[in-house]
Amino acid sequence: RLREICNNQLSNRLSEIDGIYITSGNSTELCGFLEQNNCADSIALVTFDTYPKLNEYIKKGVINATVYQNLFGQAKSAYENLFYHISENREVPDVIGTHCELVMKHNLHLYTE
Repeated sequence: RLREICNNQLSNRLSEIDGIYITSGNSTELCGFLEQNNCADSIALVTFDTYPKLNEYIKKGVINATVYQNLFGQAKSAYENLFYHISENREVPDVIGTHCELVMKHNLHLYTE
């Protein structure tokens, strides 16, 4: 019922929307909604992460860009810091920075297998 209400409210305001940034794992539902309502060309959509279903929407042009956060690199850094802290008593920084990259249709192949 909540999805229906949200879809109705969004449908009524599509002409007012220039762009959407969504960080939810449910972004493919929004992609489908925009595609079904023929507004993928008029609304810029930026999402988060890359995965097969989302990548298809990037290839179709429904998603203009997605933020790639390198989950493998984040996990590697966490395990390395944990290992060196336990084995060598190294200090762990309060903040471990990771960088994000912007993925678009033209460079998607660099972030997929």
